[in-house]
Amino acid sequence: MATTSSALVIVVDDELTVRSTARAILTRAGHEVHSADNGRAALALLTGLGRAADVVVLDWTLPDLPGAILLSEIRRLSPRCRVIVSTGFGREDLMLPPSEVDAVQFLEKPYTAAALVAAVAATLGAECSQDPTAGESGD
Repeated sequence: MATTSSALVIVVDDELTVRSTARAILTRAGHEVHSADNGRAALALLTGLGRAADVVVLDWTLPDLPGAILLSEIRRLSPRCRVIVSTGFGREDLMLPPSEVDAVQFLEKPYTAAALVAAVAATLGAECSQDPTAGESGD
């Protein structure tokens, strides 16, 4: 049963070290984690996993697709998926579409393991607070 401590997360980053470290951190935190090194691979994961991703940790500057286009495609393919935008630039430099300014979490690089885990937990908490059946585990 999915809870806020166990989610399907996709980490999208073109830097191998960032991607593999984030994957290891989130796996240790109890999540099922898949990773992609570019936008096209991320879209293939979103459509090919067999279940909807709960969270995408998205590097805003990928070599093949601009962050805004990839974010739009994530929304189209998986509207309920939550997105954490990760970048070395400040939030004000992202030029997010107006509809996304308050809809995405922001995680500035370099980030710590604790910051990554907290961002995913906060994102899942936001999702669960919108779903009245979320978190019902019978405890």
